[in-house]
Amino acid sequence: MSGDPTAIPWDRKGVELRVVVETPRGSRYKYAYEPKTRALELRFLLARGLSFPYDYGFVPQTRADDGDPADVVLMMEEPVLPLTVVRARLIGGFEMAKDGVRNDRLLACPAPMAGIATSTDQCQSIGELPQQELEQLERFLREYAEEQGHAIELRGRYDAGEALALVKHWHKEWKHSSCDARAVGHTR
Repeated sequence: MSGDPTAIPWDRKGVELRVVVETPRGSRYKYAYEPKTRALELRFLLARGLSFPYDYGFVPQTRADDGDPADVVLMMEEPVLPLTVVRARLIGGFEMAKDGVRNDRLLACPAPMAGIATSTDQCQSIGELPQQELEQLERFLREYAEEQGHAIELRGRYDAGEALALVKHWHKEWKHSSCDARAVGHTR
């Protein structure tokens, strides 16, 4: 990859934005893009019987409270390749803390695509998802973090409007951190 996917414009078209997938649905491996090496790195292997229930990635040009780009669970029906950029629609998120630091997981569905119908095309809000599906996702996120030795706390859920407000806030944080890095001669 020649460019830095963390710097791809995330777009500001309502609740639609770009998501960069790092870990595909069904994988036991956790991948993460590392800006220093400009490569996708293997970070973790989940225990047998545990796999990512959906594609997992980040919103470019954001810096969340943990210092990383904002995490996104992308509710795709089929996995996509790592580092695929997907136009997505925010539907909400989980407010979480990992080791005492806020570490939310945004929820998004792929934006409708011409000629391709998906089960989430009409989904606009986290409240439209089946309760059982949300509970299973929360359980996965908890087990995934605990397996890595982290203390995890699920603090609640929020809707698309709050998710978008957080992305806008985290985009401002990214802009400030990028300006600070350039001021001292570092690149992102």
